[in-house]
Amino acid sequence: PYQGHVTYLKDNGIYIFDMELGKYVYLSPQFTQLLGHSLNDLMVLGADEFAALFHFDDWEALQVHMQEVAEAEDGEILEIEYRFKTADGRWQWCLSRDSVFDRDEEGKVSQVIGTFLDISERKRMEEPLRDREAMYRGLVDMSPAIIGAVGFDGRILYNSPSAAAFHGVESAEELVGQPFANLVFPEDQPMAAEAIKTVMQQG
Repeated sequence: PYQGHVTYLKDNGIYIFDMELGKYVYLSPQFTQLLGHSLNDLMVLGADEFAALFHFDDWEALQVHMQEVAEAEDGEILEIEYRFKTADGRWQWCLSRDSVFDRDEEGKVSQVIGTFLDISERKRMEEPLRDREAMYRGLVDMSPAIIGAVGFDGRILYNSPSAAAFHGVESAEELVGQPFANLVFPEDQPMAAEAIKTVMQQG
């Protein structure tokens, strides 16, 4: 019944989700092809069985997302990334963009239309980057030297843990957001400001 309202996109699966039923009521061929579930497969599942198709670690974010969709304005598009179990038991990373499709007589969102994109390959490529970032952050955190980052507005973005004892605060995070100049001896501030200006201009 929804075929006339839905435009098929080559790289995206399309679905309509019924908020009251808590299930999909329409799936485009692309969605079925990417995840292996047919609409009939999903419709016969109980609420708990259907919920189990979403990764447990993503449930909290999904619940927040659905609440935001329920409160969304017409035409507003909300995104979320999550893992969904395929018909053969694999966890596949998905990117969904959801929007209000229909409302009930009281104006509450009754159905949501969304597009689904398989982002598993992108996630696999991001994992080594996250591992390297964690390694570098670990090295910085363990360094006895004070390592920090200052934004173009002159405010502190990051300080390594060793900065806490040096500046007499309990946590280096207390320094984040403060002007860097506040940590410099007044007579040395012009010299420090010139040094920072040189770095910003010359790299």
